[in-house]
Amino acid sequence: MCRWIPGVAMVAVSVVATTAMGQTESFTYQGQLKHQGSPLTDVVDMKFSLYDSETAQTPIVGSVVFDGQAFSPVQVSSGLFTVELDFGVAALQQGGQWLEVAVR
Repeated sequence: MCRWIPGVAMVAVSVVATTAMGQTESFTYQGQLKHQGSPLTDVVDMKFSLYDSETAQTPIVGSVVFDGQAFSPVQVSSGLFTVELDFGVAALQQGGQWLEVAVR
């Protein structure tokens, strides 16, 4: 049985949403992932959830999940990965966002 394990408990995210034509509310998130202290090289499932505070229990919007269903799993190479996240414009109009990253 696979279960989600928080890879990074909470990470502060500061995002400015713009309303200019052609602009999107997506942003690029880059991170580093280690397994037992060594940089990981593998394809992993990841889930990103956006909260309004560090201690919040309910996400602002639904999570973005990279598990092969809606989005492909994430390629991690020498511990480094990059994903494009889009929680929607409404989520980015609130202040003080916190990003939870879970890895399976």
